[in-house]
Amino acid sequence: MTETIKLSNGSLPIPEDERAKAGIGPDDELFVTVAEGLILLTTRPSALDKHAREFARLMDQAGIDEEELLAGLSQVRETIYHERYGGG
Repeated sequence: MTETIKLSNGSLPIPEDERAKAGIGPDDELFVTVAEGLILLTTRPSALDKHAREFARLMDQAGIDEEELLAGLSQVRETIYHERYGGG
């Protein structure tokens, strides 16, 4: 079902009947995922969110930023390419 709701002081009210259908209680925690202009609310984190948070934690623990990660991936791709296709 699609329903139109209006933000209230920056909050997103979820109609009572919709909360009941989704099994959302008054003190439940919701997880927000934004992708391609869509907002998805779930009652538990998605596996992707959990893995992304763990990956970010490991990067932080290792002291690696996004730029270093991408540079390292580029090097790995080049190595794999040369192993598979040879050449220089």
